[in-house]
Amino acid sequence: MLDALNESPTAFSVDLNEYKFNSDDWWNSYLAGYFYSLRDRLILAFDDKRIVGMVGVIYEYKLRRKHVANIVWMYVDGNFRGNGIAKKLINELLSDIDPTIKKISLMVNATQEYAIKLYKSLGFEIVGTMKDDLLINNEYVDTLIMEKYLKD
Repeated sequence: MLDALNESPTAFSVDLNEYKFNSDDWWNSYLAGYFYSLRDRLILAFDDKRIVGMVGVIYEYKLRRKHVANIVWMYVDGNFRGNGIAKKLINELLSDIDPTIKKISLMVNATQEYAIKLYKSLGFEIVGTMKDDLLINNEYVDTLIMEKYLKD
């Protein structure tokens, strides 16, 4: 995650400086939700033993939103982009999604053209824009809300 924030500092809603000084205990606690949850997951792509990509899914737990899951932390190392890793990660996530889920949502920085193109190719649609949502390098950037319906 730190590599992702370092390599693609404008791609996420958080800044590297908000995470880079966190202790190992903090990281273990943060990641435990993905690895030990019965539902939430973090899927990793490897080149030998090195992580080169990741995508997370967080399920909603409130009664009125239990039909929704959210994609988070989508990232592929710059040296491995263009090889279909991102698409494979998301397809694996989608193939393993809880069958009670009706829709999957994600938020993407509006400047991330390749990510938006990928999500659209996988059936996600832009359903909203949060204007001037992020302040990155002293510039305001919109955040797009994208969704994919799994069931009618």
